[in-house]
Amino acid sequence: DDLSLACDSDEYSATRAWAIVFILLWPIGIPVSYMALLIASRSSIKTHEYTRLSQAVAFLWTDYKTEAFYWEPIDLLRRLVLTCLLLPVPELLRPVAALIVCVLYLIVRLMLKPHKFAGDRILSVVLDAS
Repeated sequence: DDLSLACDSDEYSATRAWAIVFILLWPIGIPVSYMALLIASRSSIKTHEYTRLSQAVAFLWTDYKTEAFYWEPIDLLRRLVLTCLLLPVPELLRPVAALIVCVLYLIVRLMLKPHKFAGDRILSVVLDAS
C-alpha cells in the first residue's frame, strides 16, 4: 500500500485542516475545559460537600489548598507558554522570554503557596528554580 499523500490533493487539504483544528484544540481546549470543570465544582470544593463532579475532577484540585483549587490549569498554561506559545518569539529572545515567564511564575507560586503540603511546596519551588 502506498501511504504517500500528494500535497496538492483534496485529501491532503482535508487532512491538513483537521490537523490544524486539533493542534489548536489541545492547547486551548484542555486548559479551558479544566477551568470550566473547576468553576462548576467551586462551591462544593470550598464547602467540602463534594458532588459527583467535584469528585470526578479531584485530580485537578486535591493537591492544592482549597483557596488555590484553580492552580492546575494555571500550571498547565505555564507549560504551554514555555513549550508552544514562545515559538513566535525570535529565537535569540526565546530563552530570555522563557526565563521571564519562569521567574514570574516562581514569584507568584512563592507568594500564593498553592500546595497543601510543605513537601510539595518545597519540591515545586526547587523544580521551578532549577
